[in-house]
Amino acid sequence: MIKRFAHITLLAVSLLFFGSSMAWAYSCPINIAAFDAAVAAGPDVSAEDLSHAIELRNKSEAKHNAGDHGGSIELINEALDLIGAE
Repeated sequence: MIKRFAHITLLAVSLLFFGSSMAWAYSCPINIAAFDAAVAAGPDVSAEDLSHAIELRNKSEAKHNAGDHGGSIELINEALDLIGAE
């Protein structure tokens, strides 16, 4: 009985972890697209801030492609904040 409970618990934790990592993976492109749309709309920021935000966006995409979705989300959120987008 205890062994069965341990297996079920392990399975549940594994599914939760896998599911959350997939959620991170799929939100990166959505946030990057939101950044691109905000830049296309012409944000009211300095050229220096815009340039830095674009660098962060590119690093975010690279991290996403490398499988580092947590790092990707951090960078794209920083870029979005820098240009005043949500």
